[in-house]
Amino acid sequence: FYKNPMFYTQGHFSKFIPPGSRRIDVQSNQNSSANATQTGHSFDFKNALGLLRPSSELSDNSSTPSPLPTFPPTPYIEVPQTVLCLATKNPDNSSTMIVLN
Repeated sequence: FYKNPMFYTQGHFSKFIPPGSRRIDVQSNQNSSANATQTGHSFDFKNALGLLRPSSELSDNSSTPSPLPTFPPTPYIEVPQTVLCLATKNPDNSSTMIVLN
């Protein structure tokens, strides 16, 4: 008896796909800077704060904690180059996307 975790994962997620849905082709490259991870560069979380909030808010000394991490994770997180996903177009013109990473 062999258990295949991917079979059970897809079985659980398939209940969110309505009957009559059609599978569509989706290709995504999560690692848009593949050369950066190969050369040892990684994402800097300290610079992400400036990307998500205007510069006028950076000097704000309020006591509200930032939703972003204060320190970058150690070791740095590398996004895999291959991500398994399934996308469907549903009968009501909505879309469903399941991403397994």
